[in-house]
Amino acid sequence: MARNDEMRKRVERLLAEGFRHDDITKLLLWLRERSYGVSSIREIGDFVAHSDTKTKGAVTQELRDFFRYLELRMNSTNLNEQGKKPAFLQIKLENLPPDFPSIVMERFRKLDSSEINRTTGLNRKAAELALKAVLQKFSTGPNGELSLTSARTKDEAAILTTSLNSMMPTPTLTQAALWRDFCFVLKKNNLLEDREQKLLKPVERGLVLFSIATMHGTEMTLVSGRVAKLSAGIRKNGNLCVAAAGEWDMIGAFGSAVVPVFDTDLLASECCDPALSVDAGNKYNEPLDVSADLRLVAL
Repeated sequence: MARNDEMRKRVERLLAEGFRHDDITKLLLWLRERSYGVSSIREIGDFVAHSDTKTKGAVTQELRDFFRYLELRMNSTNLNEQGKKPAFLQIKLENLPPDFPSIVMERFRKLDSSEINRTTGLNRKAAELALKAVLQKFSTGPNGELSLTSARTKDEAAILTTSLNSMMPTPTLTQAALWRDFCFVLKKNNLLEDREQKLLKPVERGLVLFSIATMHGTEMTLVSGRVAKLSAGIRKNGNLCVAAAGEWDMIGAFGSAVVPVFDTDLLASECCDPALSVDAGNKYNEPLDVSADLRLVAL
């Protein structure tokens, strides 16, 4: 039997019987190399294949970018004349690390267009052009450090400040996007027909719980060499999620943060074994699995 015929049979079984751990596992491993550029499906497939430590992928890259940004934003070398750490918009734009432009552009890409317009009065395209223009005004010093050497326009100053102060992280994955992408990639691989998508909907809860259990406990290597660890947990609204706890380097110290990675619409009270408990940080510490009645349970 050709492998794609096998995968179609697995989809047919999901349609007929609902979530099956083995079928989802085999499908995600097969689809990760046939994802048509859809990063969420490639990413979950990679978690299935490499659930211990990950050194690449969308989640890893976003965590690396964000913790590198925190190093830049909070590093104690960025002091004002009185030796106190200033608000970030007051930081002198000199003696910055060589990757400063890429850090700034990544923060810009995470901004909502409405936030850009609110703070700068610019649309996204004009703001991007202004940001690229001001980054061209940084010159490289003898040790690779960057310093602003030309005057900024009002628009350039506004979008640079907005990008540098974009501190709130956003999750790399969401339940809605994962389910949409899963169905899309199945259809692109001729494994699911349009008319069958609604019939597959009962599998969504199992797919989301499976993804949570698979990501839980995985470690990500950051640019600094430090490690961020993913943990399943509960958000303030009671929904299940996955977040990464990591540290960033500072001169003579280190900082720590918990960054959202995967947000879901599933209530922990409805989708977890009552015997499963969280720690003081609202996260689970035990290895997790998905039960036959579609609940997270301790392995």
